Amino acid sequence: MRIYPNPVKTTATVEMNVDVPTDRIVLEVIGIDGRMLGSIVLHGTYSGIVSLPLDLQAICTGGLVPGVYHLRITIGRVSTIATLTVVR
Repeated sequence: MRIYPNPVKTTATVEMNVDVPTDRIVLEVIGIDGRMLGSIVLHGTYSGIVSLPLDLQAICTGGLVPGVYHLRITIGRVSTIATLTVVR
């Protein structure tokens, strides 16, 4: 999985390889303290190399203050976590 640009201001792209075709991907933004700050469920047909838009203002109402966050991506029963740095 790759997130770019990272650091990010408000929007980024999440690129990943979806090995098993799926119709649902969940993106969750988690604070460094473990609290879930926002999430979005994407519905569609996903397989192979997938690029998804990540709009932090849409996922986390009001946006995020600068800092380090985790992005959990769940496809089926498999979750992957990446680190995301938010700047002004």
